[in-house]
Amino acid sequence: MQRSAPAGDIHDSPTGRVILAAGRQAQRARRAEAVRQKQRAALLALLAQTMAELNISMAELGAARRALADSLRAKAGGLGTGADADASE
Repeated sequence: MQRSAPAGDIHDSPTGRVILAAGRQAQRARRAEAVRQKQRAALLALLAQTMAELNISMAELGAARRALADSLRAKAGGLGTGADADASE
């Protein structure tokens, strides 16, 4: 019959170390995602404020995004086309 190992023994086994490492990695990923969401919200607020201050319309923003996408496509050797590139943005 097997005995259950004391709680401190999880650190000593390779499987236990992997389990603990996976938990730490998941926690880091959650924290990184929370930071990314906060940064995204701050950037969106700044973009909206700047667009309002400089009277930039959504049409102008769309045109600038399309020009940027075209420029990036040209630099990448023409990979992707209009509909495909717009769907990934």
